[in-house]
Amino acid sequence: MPVDAISTRVAHAEWGDNRLQGHSVANELAGAETWLGIVVLGVTGRRLAASERGMLDDLGVVMTVADPRIWPLKLGRLAASYGSTLAGLAAGTLAVDEALIGNWAFGKMAVLLRGLRQSVSAPGDLQSVEAACQQQLGSARRILGFGVSSRPVDERVEMLKLRVVARDRDRLEYWTLFENVCEAVFRMKGLRPNIASAAAAVCLDLGFDERETAVICAFIGLSDFLPNAAEGAVQMSPLLQSLDPASIRYVGPPPRDSGRTPR
Repeated sequence: MPVDAISTRVAHAEWGDNRLQGHSVANELAGAETWLGIVVLGVTGRRLAASERGMLDDLGVVMTVADPRIWPLKLGRLAASYGSTLAGLAAGTLAVDEALIGNWAFGKMAVLLRGLRQSVSAPGDLQSVEAACQQQLGSARRILGFGVSSRPVDERVEMLKLRVVARDRDRLEYWTLFENVCEAVFRMKGLRPNIASAAAAVCLDLGFDERETAVICAFIGLSDFLPNAAEGAVQMSPLLQSLDPASIRYVGPPPRDSGRTPR
């Protein structure tokens, strides 16, 4: 049976050089690109300007919350306790795939902001933004990207606001929309923004679509998972290796029969 060829433009290995999205590593990227810039180039096929890379670096820094008490990070540490950093990293990141918690949710927030943008006359028109929010979000019990647990504001949003202003990006389209949506949602629901909505606005102003926003934010969020996985693999805690089965509850789809499962 004939099989269609799978084409790719991601990369090509060559003698004396390698290419990423058509760019020469030796002659174009080495010494001129940053590591995070390479990640974005690989995902989007587009090179960021230096100021844009700086904004994305700022976002990655202020997003960092590596506290192992946060459950996905705790799960990663549990898997890593058997001695494998990579197993812990994989377990933690897979736990938040398509979940409401975690950086994949930032892509969904980007969808929400783009939808609101299409409904308003201008991102700086607070009256228009309030009307759109009332129509699209007024009946929602929960609004993705808003609401902060156990504290009045999300400190990451406050830090990011300072960096957006410092980078002179606070008057860009989606950041302006974000600030007016924040005002509208607070008037409607009394909710403050969390990092998902703020990060999505930054990413949209960087030219990322919702899929790219989700992928890139998930990647830069690895700075939370990796230190926990690395420390957990070194500690190899006997306590985590000997959890009482009675204290574990599985939540997910039922087991699948592969046809080879012993009966």
